[in-house]
Amino acid sequence: MNKYKLLLIICFFLFTLCLPKVIANIKNLNLLGKTIVLDAGHGR
Repeated sequence: MNKYKLLLIICFFLFTLCLPKVIANIKNLNLLGKTIVLDAGHGR
């Protein structure tokens, strides 16, 4: 069982290292200092 856990952890780290990196450029600062609230909308 421990071999499978170790294999799973190694595969997870290899997978995350292969993902492309996302770089965010901040060009428009109109929302700087503002709070954004998301409503899940579960009500009827």
